Amino acid sequence: YLEYYRKLLSRRLIDGTSISDEFEKLFVTQLKRECGSSFTSKIETMFKDMEISKVELADFKKNVRNIAHQG
Repeated sequence: YLEYYRKLLSRRLIDGTSISDEFEKLFVTQLKRECGSSFTSKIETMFKDMEISKVELADFKKNVRNIAHQG
């Protein structure tokens, strides 16, 4: 089940089709409580990666706008 959930979650995160990131994180917290952190570490890493990606994308867009205004 966990592998199935992880694959579907990754698709929802990439596509932006998750109903709520908070709901997803709450569910992962419950899984962690029931199954242990070794079962949820990959899923938690996906959330961290998505946050890093959002920050990096925002920085990239800001730099592109700055370059466009300069030239």
